[in-house]
Amino acid sequence: MPSSPNYVRNYVQEHKTKLARGERKDDIARNRNRREAIKDGKVARNDGNGLSHIVAVSKRGPLTDKKNLKVQTASKNRSYKRKSGMTSWSYSKLNQFETCPSQYAAERVYKTAERTTNPQAIWGTEVHEALEYRLRDGKPLEERFEHYEQVAQAVEKMTGTAFFALEVALTKDKTVTYWEDSEAWGRGILDVLIVLNDEAIVIDWKTGKVKDDYLQLQLFALFVFHTFPKVNKVTAIFKWLKFKQSDKAVYQRADIDTLWKPILEKVERLEEAHETDSFVTRPSGLCRAHCSNTLCEYHGVGRRRY
Repeated sequence: MPSSPNYVRNYVQEHKTKLARGERKDDIARNRNRREAIKDGKVARNDGNGLSHIVAVSKRGPLTDKKNLKVQTASKNRSYKRKSGMTSWSYSKLNQFETCPSQYAAERVYKTAERTTNPQAIWGTEVHEALEYRLRDGKPLEERFEHYEQVAQAVEKMTGTAFFALEVALTKDKTVTYWEDSEAWGRGILDVLIVLNDEAIVIDWKTGKVKDDYLQLQLFALFVFHTFPKVNKVTAIFKWLKFKQSDKAVYQRADIDTLWKPILEKVERLEEAHETDSFVTRPSGLCRAHCSNTLCEYHGVGRRRY
């Protein structure tokens, strides 16, 4: 391992090299060593201390023999990922963090995993773009999207000032700012926004399975309230395109403080994780085929690791 003070460890490249060399089993063994050391009280979770070998494995030192292990302090442990303060959040970030903090950190903090896109996600992006160009620019839908023309026409019939793919950003004191501002704290994109006098309608296109996630609609309403001070009522709608159905909720400006509460709780948990550099792993069935964090001990296997 290079000792230069300017050295920056490239975890992604290291992992690719390990896979090429067939060293994945060694990683699993090291994870076992770590868990055993925690049980024995030699190290603690997230304390930054690591385990090293008295006789290096490269010099034929045993990999898993406890007698060949020694504690390595955080200051000398290059594997310890240093603190990285949170700069901003979006609903997708909050949702990913709640699902698995470890995956969130691997993709968005330590950059040890590349965000992967499955065919469903790619399709969703293409649908959003097609509807945006159709409604904003009048560009005809491609043949594969033509079955959404009726949806687009329904939006065009709505009365009011229309915005499409509107980027909204708020500072920490909930002041509206521009998207690229370094002070932007919360960000979101409104697929369709119709404003008429003191009322507004927000539509969010959904191309996947129907989910009960009204908190996202709640956040959309808050973005509207802060961006349009004269709006007092927001009707937020999920449009489930695949199933030709909608879910909606109505929100009032008078309830802003109450609406923010559950969202701020999520934000605070995310901020705390950044401040303490503590991103726990939450194994689930998603680990088997839907996680990009290949360095995680649960990757590809889920809760039942071995």
